[in-house]
Formats: sequence, C-alpha cells, structure tokens
Amino acid sequence: MSVLSDGIGYESLRFYGPFQPLHIEQLQITRTINDHAYLHISGMLSEEQGAACIGQDMEQEPIVIRQLNDQGESLRRLFHGIVTRMSVHCVRGVYTFELEAASHSYQMDIKCKRRSYQDIHRTYDDLVTALVRKYQYGDAIDTVSNYAKLETFVLQYDETDWAFLKRLASRFGSVLVPEVTAASPKVFFGMPEGKQHKVERDVFYRVRKTFHELNAEKPGERAGSYVTYMIESLQYYALGDLITLPIGQGKELVVVRAVTTLADGLLRTRYDLQAEQNIRYARYENDQTTGISLTGTVLKVQQDFVQLQLEIDPKQDPAKACWFPVATRYVAEEHSGWYDMPEVGELVELYLPTHREQDAYVTDSLRQQRHTNGQPNVKVWQHVQGSSVEMSEHELTLSTSGEFSITLHEGNGITIDSPGNVQIQGGHVKLGAGEELSLEAGTALYLKGGASSMVLDGETDTKAPVIYQEGTVKAPVFVADLPPVPEPPLMSIKAFEAAQSAAKDSSSSQASTPKAKVTSPAELQQANAMMGTVSKLLGSIPVMGKVAGVVAGALSGPAGGVILRATAAIPVRSKGTPTVGGSKGNGIHPLKHLAGLALQGLITQYEHEQARHAYYSKWILGKVYTSARQIVHSGSRLELIQNLLTTSKTMVHAYQQVPKSVKDSMLREYKEQEKARAEAALKAEKEARAKALKAKKEAAPPELTDEEYERIYSDYVYWASLEGDRRPEIPLGSYRAEDGVVRMANGDPDFKYYDDWKQNYPGDFLVLSNQEGITPEEQRWMSYANLTAEPFALDGRGGEGRAFKNEFSKMSKEGASENARLARVNVRRIQQRIDQKGITTKNASEPIENASEVMPSKAGKPKEKPPKTEGTGNVPTWKGSGPTSGVLGVNSSSKSVEAIKNYYPKEGIEFVFDPKTNTFVVGKPNNSSFTGSPHQKLAQTINADGKTVVGGTFSRGPNGEILTTENSGHYGQNWTPEVRKQFEEVVGNYGLPVKHEIWGR
Repeated sequence: MSVLSDGIGYESLRFYGPFQPLHIEQLQITRTINDHAYLHISGMLSEEQGAACIGQDMEQEPIVIRQLNDQGESLRRLFHGIVTRMSVHCVRGVYTFELEAASHSYQMDIKCKRRSYQDIHRTYDDLVTALVRKYQYGDAIDTVSNYAKLETFVLQYDETDWAFLKRLASRFGSVLVPEVTAASPKVFFGMPEGKQHKVERDVFYRVRKTFHELNAEKPGERAGSYVTYMIESLQYYALGDLITLPIGQGKELVVVRAVTTLADGLLRTRYDLQAEQNIRYARYENDQTTGISLTGTVLKVQQDFVQLQLEIDPKQDPAKACWFPVATRYVAEEHSGWYDMPEVGELVELYLPTHREQDAYVTDSLRQQRHTNGQPNVKVWQHVQGSSVEMSEHELTLSTSGEFSITLHEGNGITIDSPGNVQIQGGHVKLGAGEELSLEAGTALYLKGGASSMVLDGETDTKAPVIYQEGTVKAPVFVADLPPVPEPPLMSIKAFEAAQSAAKDSSSSQASTPKAKVTSPAELQQANAMMGTVSKLLGSIPVMGKVAGVVAGALSGPAGGVILRATAAIPVRSKGTPTVGGSKGNGIHPLKHLAGLALQGLITQYEHEQARHAYYSKWILGKVYTSARQIVHSGSRLELIQNLLTTSKTMVHAYQQVPKSVKDSMLREYKEQEKARAEAALKAEKEARAKALKAKKEAAPPELTDEEYERIYSDYVYWASLEGDRRPEIPLGSYRAEDGVVRMANGDPDFKYYDDWKQNYPGDFLVLSNQEGITPEEQRWMSYANLTAEPFALDGRGGEGRAFKNEFSKMSKEGASENARLARVNVRRIQQRIDQKGITTKNASEPIENASEVMPSKAGKPKEKPPKTEGTGNVPTWKGSGPTSGVLGVNSSSKSVEAIKNYYPKEGIEFVFDPKTNTFVVGKPNNSSFTGSPHQKLAQTINADGKTVVGGTFSRGPNGEILTTENSGHYGQNWTPEVRKQFEEVVGNYGLPVKHEIWGR
C-alpha cells in the first residue's frame, strides 16, 4: 500500500530551510480562503545549529515542507513560504526552536500603499494580474470577474496590495485564495477550480450552522447564514477541491479551510466544507477614505468636469484619465448660477465625502504663489489671460488684458477707456444732458433713425423720404412756366421767337436762382468705386439686383450725350431756397425741358426717349449712392442686414416711380446684354476645348498594332535572355537579409537598390522577378516594381511602357547581326535559351506560340506553397520571429530559437503549446482581431485546437533559465503526463531547455 493511500507519515516529511532540525516535535499548516497560509513548527536543534541560528538573520528566508515517496524522491510540496517569526531556546545545553512562516502571498501584505486606477475601461483581470506581477515571479488567475470593467474611479489608500485585492474580490461576492505551494506570490482572484474527490461512506463528519447578519462595518463579513461540514482525513486536499460526501445521493462540497497537524507520526487534516452557493461575502469599502482630500494637477477641462494627475500617482496617461465633477459655489434653478472651472495645470483638491470612490469630486484650487495685490479688503477675480473683476470699498473695475476698462466710482462716476471701438446697442437708448451733450469724432459721425440718416465726414449728406429745409435768409421762389407750344394757325415762327427773346430779357433782370451742386471728377470717381462694392450687395436682394444692373449699364448707353444735359434732381418738399435746377439755370424741371425740346423739333423722339432713360437711371443711381454710406459703415452683421432691408424697400419704392415704358426699356436692354455676355462665354469655352483637343491629338504617339506589340515583346524577352544575370552592387549600409530582400540598416527594404536595378538592367530585372531561386519576399518587392506606372528607364531615358518598347525595338534592330535576327525569329531557340535560365515551365518539345507564355506582361505575386502537415493539424509557418506582432514562436517549420533565448520578460507572461503541431508560442498579440483571455489569443495565432492545446506562464529564473509553469487557467485542464513529457522533449530538441513546474507540486 502506497503512502498516498495510507496518509503522510513522519518519515516521508522533509524540512528545507536555513537550518536542519534534529527532530520535529510539532507541525501545523493552516490554510483558509481570504487569508494567507501559515506554518507553525517546533523541534530540536543540534548545538552547532542552535548557536548559529541565534545570530543569523532569517527574515523572509524560504521554508519548504515536502513529502517524499518510498524511493526518497519528492512527491509533492506541502508548503512553501517565508519566515515571519522564529525563537530559539537553550535549556541545559539542549536547543529547541519554534518557527512561524507564511505563504509567499504574505509579501503582498506588508507595506501599505496609495495609488489610483483611473482607466474605467480597464478590466479587473488586467488590474489584478498587473498588480501581482509587480512582485518577483508573481502571477494571478481570475476565475470570477469574467473580464468585467472597472467602470469607475478606483482608489487604493493606505491599504496593502493583499487587502486591496480582497476588497476588489468582495465586489463580486468572492474571495482571494493564495497558492500555498508556489515559490512566489501566486493567487486566485475568486475560488480556484479544484479537483473532484469522493469520500467513502465510513467517514466521520460533523455539521455546524452559523447564523450571521449582513454587517457592512466588518470587512469581509459573510453574507447570511451558512452550513459547514467538518471531516478529518489522512488525505491531502487543496483549497477549492470538490469533495462528495455520502449524504443522501451524494453532496458535493468545496474545501474552504484546512488545518493539518502532525499527530502520532501521521499528518491529519481537518477540513471545513461548504456548498458552493454559500460561499458569498458581502461587499465592503475602505472606510479610511471617508473625508480625505487628494491633491492633483488639472490635465483637461470639459464642461463641468476635469481630468487630474494625482500626486499619489507617478504618471497618468491623459487618454485614460477619469473625469471628475467640479463643485461650484452657487447653483440656481435650471442649472444656472456660478460657473468657474479651474485652468489646465492648476493644482486642485479631490474630495471623497464617503467611502465610495465614485462619489469623489473637485472642490477648491490651491494657490501656489502670493497675489500681486495682497490687500485683504480688495476682492479680485482674474482670468488666466488677464481679464479681471476688481472690487474695493468704493470702486468696481472691469478690465481686459489690454487697455480696455470700465470703472464705476462713487465720486468720479463711470469711466470707459477703449483704444478701439465702443458700441452701445439697445431697444431704447436715451442720452440726456443737463447742460451740454458733445459728440466728437476724428473721421466721421453717422446718425440714423428709421429711413432717415445723416453722414458727417467733412461733407454733410442727408437722406430721408421727405426733407424739410428752412433757412433764416429765404430766397424768392420762382415758378417757371412750360415753354409755349407754337401753334401755326395763330402765331408765326418769327413772332414766337420774338416773344421768347423778350421773355428771356425779362427773366435775366430778376434775382438769380440758387445753383445746383456740381460734383467734381475726383468725387465722381470715388462714388463709382463705392458703387462697385454696393452693387454686389444689392445684387443679392430681390428687385434691387435688377435695378442696380440696369443703373450700372445705363451709364454707358447711347444717351450719354443727353445725360450731360439732364440734372440729377431728387424731388424735395422744401421751405426756403428751392433745390431744383434746370440744365441751363432756367429753373425748369429737366423732363419738362426735354419735352419742350422734343415738341419744338430740336431733338428727335429717339433722343428724347434716351434722355428720359438716362434721367431715371441717374436718379435711381443717386438713391444708391446715398444708401451706400450706411450699408458700408454698418456696425455689425445684424445692422448690415437691417440696412440692406431698409434700403431695399426704399429702392423698390423709387423704382415704382419710374414710368413703365422706361422700366421696360431698362429691363430689355439688361436682358440683351446678359444674353450677349452668355453667348460670348459659351463661344470662348467651345473654342478653348477644340484647341485643347487638337493639341492633345497632335502630341499623342502613334498606336501600335498587335503584331508590332508581340514582335517588340519577343525582342525584349530575347535580349533579356542573351546575357548573364546582372544585379547592381549592394550599396554601403545595406545588406541582404535572410528572406533574400536587400534591406537598409533600419530593416526596411532598400527601394533605391531595386529602382537602380530596374533602370540599369531592365531585362534581367523582369526575368529574375519571376525566376525560381529568388526568394518569395524579394519576388514580391520586384513584382511591385514591375507594376508601377513608370516601370523602366534605359540609358537615363524614362517614359511610358509603349515608349520604352519602341526604344527597345529600335536598339535591337541596330545592334543585332543577321544571325541574331534569324535567331530572334527562331522561337524554339528562344525557348531553349530561356529554359536554361529556368524562367518557363513549358516542355522543350512544345513550341512557344506567344511571348507572353514565356514571360507574362504583368508580374503577379508568386503562389505560396501549401504548408506541410504533421500529425492531425497543419504546422503553421511564418516569416520572422513569430506568427504575429508581439508573439515569439518555434516549431519544425519556423525555428525562432534565438529570439526566444534572448527574451527576458519583466514578469511572467502567457505561453501555449499545441501538441498536434509541436508549436510553442509566447507573448501578447498586438492584433486586436484576437479575442478572449491571453491564452486564447495565443492559441488563435496558430489556429490551435482548444480541446488539446495547453498553456501556462513563461518566466526567467535567477540564473537566466527558462521557467514554464502550468496552471489551472485556460487550457490548464488539457495537461496530461504524456503531453507534459512531449512538451519538454520537443522544446528541448528545438534548443530550448526549460525547467517545467506544476502548481501545487
């Protein structure tokens, strides 16, 4: 009967530590979920070891308890930990000792730390694994979170890593379980997946029921009542193992606690068993965080939230920083009130009102320097760019970073300082002065109200629908009658002329009438320039666009001579001096004067119509000029729109006063001009297209027939096969890599090398790009070069493909002898020459019908050979050191042994081994297309079968040796003694000797 069935006896126990006891008196190993494993051992020491132990520093010295088989070989590891306390006693020369040790997970429960985790998209699995792997050879297995994300701000404050992980596990109602037999900190986040055992019916057990109420004040308190079964056994079970008791049809329970003691020379263990559904722990938080404030620097501000770089963290990635709300000093209804966000780079306080990290918010900013004012009775609120509000006992000042300020003083009144513009806008603005109101402007002063406006800019311009003028000195008003119409039956022409002469002499003796203002040529040029800008604005308004176009076109019409005789008079209702003048100072309205001239026969009817046309055109143009000032000098975008609308209405009203015959003439002339302009533009466009098409046809090269193309291509292939293969010299600084590609020092392909090859030896380049013996990788780069738009250049001359073929055909005719020409048309000989160079697969006895059968016109990517198979799976192949970025691998087809030998990860990292294809890969794939756990991602890179592939952790030992540890994570259940033996032999044959370990042994 073996020691496994009989139990573990004293003779099969071995103690490994800084000393060797003569005899072990007592031994006890306590294992509990949510706690470390503890060892208590006592016994006798030799005199030499007893004296040496007194002065020896044994803090954190490793302690190992092993079980040996009948042959003295190590069967299993019962405990592996570090010394926590040791005492040596000497009584009458006899040395005894007492030693206490804890599992290696105790290293995580020594020092309290402060750190934050702000990446809300980070998974619990990644956080736990990264934290444990900070310890040498540490590792963790997550069995409960199922890749859940943090989803909120997480804070570790004055907690050890062990206490922090226990608190995180409580969020899932689960526990933290240490691996008792591991030689480094290894833990299970959640209950481990144990093995199944069945207890015989004669086992003795006790049942205990514990009643608990959920108490949030006690961290780690069990949730509700639960039943515990207690048994004693000589067998050794691990925490998390499933035990089936002979109760009814069989009750499956989980080992949650085990106390192993040495009694009567045998190790006996008392196990506490509970149903899996009863192993539930209440969630608890860190009460130490209630009311604390953490300082941090603002990284980014958005709406009412900020991102922080906390001082307890070494470096925070802004892309992963958490958003914290900012508390405001005053909030009114509907989210109004005070809004004052801190600036980027400002030092602020993060306050935690409760023990829940997600309740944290930013309160106050911390001043780093003294204020320049420093007067307690002066309150200042200042922006980082310089704008500020300053309040004292008698004064309030609003200022910007420049020289702009508004000061309200009790004694001095209101002062507005602005080197720029000052705008006052309102529905009703009233300016009242008790004595005097002074408005001064250096350049211009604009007054506007309704449809009326006045411009004071060196000249005074007034615009209104009706203008009333009254002067202190009034000139007499003269009303001139229409010129008399001759009536042949009543008066002769001579008598009419005599009467006209007498009337003229009589009127000259009276006082002269006021003269109209004459516009100078410079002012007219300035007005025309302004009209160019205003007409663009008017063109966007209905009606005004047509009017402006007609007005602008009328200025150069056939009535230009008559316009000079027409006076641009605006109808004015006045009191005082009249503003209406005649063409020659006679006081007659221009239209009346023109009508009289037409009736007298002094001008033709055509000239009369043109003069009327010009009069109304110039009259409307005067309206446009007057409106132009207020449009151009609009103070804001809204004022511009309002001015345009008002001016549009004014122009429509003026346009409606024009007689219909004149309007029809204006619009008809405008349409004719637009039609002529469109026809001229279309004609110019057609002429330009015809000219461009003609030039393109003249510059195009002559087309080649199919026979010419095939003959030229046969010449090309023939001359490419006459000479030996030519390659350029590999340039200094480049090298030919293992894949055959010429690469630069940084590893990129040397494109200049292949470009020079393509230009200097085009025939060899094209032939070799499809020839066997060239590596597939180099063929790929050469084929890409053949497919470019400008594939070749010869003797420094480049061009399109057809130009090169013409040039090559010309050279072949000039350089070939008569025999060469005969050989060129001997297709069989060409085929034999090419067969010797290995660039065709046709049988030598079969004639070549087309040159494209020897060399395709477009080089394609060489076909890859099907992968070799071994066993039941396809052996994956790859180029480089692994199947994908971030992964190293080795198998019979792709041996990247040196890359793995030189791989020293900072912490343990996952590996998988496929026994079907003998493929071993290690690392973390960078490709986001792989999903699942780290082991599952690795298995996907080599298309491994999840039912047979195995996995574990890859690390380096103290002396650089490769350590592989199989665990109970993904694919851990697939390990068997046969697979384990195959794995060690295969990787050893690859040149990778490994030291393989199993958790629990």
